[in-house]
Amino acid sequence: MQTEIPPLPNLLEPVPLAWIGDVLITARKQRNLTQRQLAEKIGSHQAAVARWEMGKYQTATLQTILMIASALDLEVKMIPMLDK
Repeated sequence: MQTEIPPLPNLLEPVPLAWIGDVLITARKQRNLTQRQLAEKIGSHQAAVARWEMGKYQTATLQTILMIASALDLEVKMIPMLDK
């Protein structure tokens, strides 16, 4: 029996961000970037980066997550969730 592969996620569909604050802070500081510098790299504002780091945003688009990951030289792995 062949398992059906789920469709790729929509890049503009919101995804949960509960875990991202600590990752952003650590990765940004390891690269010696200020919130403002990271914001400039992704075409955003320092206040938005601060809100992500403080967990004020509950969701973000995959497109935004990929832009942040690229700016911080992080790899994003997408693991399909197969229904059982």
